[in-house]
Amino acid sequence: WYEAGGLVTDVFFVLLLTSIIPPLMYYLDIGFKIRGLSRRKLNKSKFEELNGMLRERGAASDPAEKAKVERRLKAEVDRFKRAFEPSMMDNSRRYAGALKTFVCCLVYSPLIPFLSLFGCVGIMLQYWVDKYMLVNWYKRPDRPPNFYMAMFATKFIKLTAPLLLSVAFFVFLMPSWDKKADVLQSFLLSIVISVIVILLPLRVFGCWGGSSVRDDLEDEDYYAAQYRWTKEITGGKPFMYHKDHFIYQKLPEAKNPEILKEGGAPA
Repeated sequence: WYEAGGLVTDVFFVLLLTSIIPPLMYYLDIGFKIRGLSRRKLNKSKFEELNGMLRERGAASDPAEKAKVERRLKAEVDRFKRAFEPSMMDNSRRYAGALKTFVCCLVYSPLIPFLSLFGCVGIMLQYWVDKYMLVNWYKRPDRPPNFYMAMFATKFIKLTAPLLLSVAFFVFLMPSWDKKADVLQSFLLSIVISVIVILLPLRVFGCWGGSSVRDDLEDEDYYAAQYRWTKEITGGKPFMYHKDHFIYQKLPEAKNPEILKEGGAPA
């Protein structure tokens, strides 16, 4: 483990790369740079082609032919819109990366204590890169994320971190420690403490996103929650369920208004 080229060296360089490199890759927005190949195709000849399609649509007398030209034109315009828009923030990948960095550094910290510093640097770097890109670069998400991923990450850490740290200390220190009885005694004590921490609810620790947030949402019905996702707040398309669902979207405004009133006919 401790020799040159052993486990310590391998873990050190792997976690150093996996905690620092991914945030820097997010900053570069590789997807947007790849779409640059499509952006280069929007040149003078392509504009002339699009203008020709517009003239062809105007000259078409057959409705079917006109609709066909409109579909072709819309497909071309949408393709270039996607080529020029920045990427959208992948929240699930960000949470997965942060959890991976935290858990790996936690597991190997008994073997390499200063490895926790790399974990802190990696998570802080990811935070600042995500904050900068979210405010200055990323496009608006198609569907705003909710708090469930944050709650899952918090519960995951609470349920796994104490046991993982206890088991890691036992696995890595038992072969290296002369007084193995002391290691075993400390391991059993840490297991008991870990189980107590796991069984206690989040509100005991005052963690962010505890029961107070969840209780507030449970007390709020749909008629009150719908005002959080109006067009004025979202800046365009409303994100209420009755306006976002693919079946309800086809209903006329009279049967499916943007704001539902309790006891009203559409409700």
